[in-house]
Amino acid sequence: MKNLISVSITIIFLMVFSNCSNTTQEVKVLQETKPSSVNEFELLISLVEKAGLTMNNPEAPFIVDALDVFYNKSNYLVIDIRDSLLYIDGHIDGAKNIKFSKLLNFMETSAKPEGYEKVVLACNNGQQSAFATTALRMAGYGNTYSLRWGMSSWSKNLAATQWGQKISDKYTSALVTEQYSKARSENKPTINTGKKESIQILKKRVSTVIEKGFKPYKITIDSVMQNPDHYYIINYWPDTIYKQGHLPGAHQYLPRNSLTSTTDLYTLPTNKEIVVYCYTGQFSSAIAAYLNILGYKCKSIVFGANGFMYNRLGSYGEQWPRFNLAEDALNLPLIKGNKPSLADSLINSEKNTDNSVVSTPVLPPPPSGNKKKRVQGGC
Repeated sequence: MKNLISVSITIIFLMVFSNCSNTTQEVKVLQETKPSSVNEFELLISLVEKAGLTMNNPEAPFIVDALDVFYNKSNYLVIDIRDSLLYIDGHIDGAKNIKFSKLLNFMETSAKPEGYEKVVLACNNGQQSAFATTALRMAGYGNTYSLRWGMSSWSKNLAATQWGQKISDKYTSALVTEQYSKARSENKPTINTGKKESIQILKKRVSTVIEKGFKPYKITIDSVMQNPDHYYIINYWPDTIYKQGHLPGAHQYLPRNSLTSTTDLYTLPTNKEIVVYCYTGQFSSAIAAYLNILGYKCKSIVFGANGFMYNRLGSYGEQWPRFNLAEDALNLPLIKGNKPSLADSLINSEKNTDNSVVSTPVLPPPPSGNKKKRVQGGC
């Protein structure tokens, strides 16, 4: 009897051990086949490049001239992202005043952008609107454009207080011709949106960047020059022009032919703040939007080379983008008040000494199609 009991216990022990062994093997297999954690950056950059959302589009940074907007207002949705007081003081007829941080929500809920040929963003000087244009395009709004030079191109009075006060030669003497090589970064940005699908990750990144407003993504030339070693500086010009003089420490990246996974995106550091400059600050603002959405920390030097080597640009030829108050600032009609369009509030940007409204001057003819030639990377 004892032998029978002993044999029974042995059989049971073997059965249990056998089942435990199988269970352990099954758990091991499950662990091996369980999907690895999502690399959000890899998903994001893959989607961005497959969808053609990099900054290498020949039309980037997607800028439209004031006269184009003026003569096509009925076909365009104009969004004024300036402070409400500036909007009230004078805006483009029909323009809607939308706070920068609310742009994406407006496009999703109210704008109906598909009903317009172009959606045009307008700010004071073209920096903020270029940033927002890139962000909205990455969100899927491919008919979005930035008003060149901002409202400074629409109003001579505004231009005088904006671009007219920002052009400078203060750092021309600091320019160098030394070339700085790029080094491949060991790390890539870490993105933690909590999303699993690439399109959801992109939407969340765009939303996060826009909601912060433009202020965190811009920097002055003075701030950079006070401590240039603190930044990884990008010179967004062609190589031949870069060699003629650039900011100390600046690395050259070719306009519309860089900053992708197959070119030199992975030369950018993730442990250092990036600053980028172009000729006018409009293209660099677009680059800043693009890189921040990808997870890099990047700021645009506002007003670009116009803000620190203005006359040096002029010595290189007319094709270099320099703001010219006489040529680039027009005197187009403005609407006063907090409503998009008020027929009896049509004003001109100039007034008589008695503050009465003067008649609108003879308007310039529509664009002929012969656009001013600009060097590569021009904005």
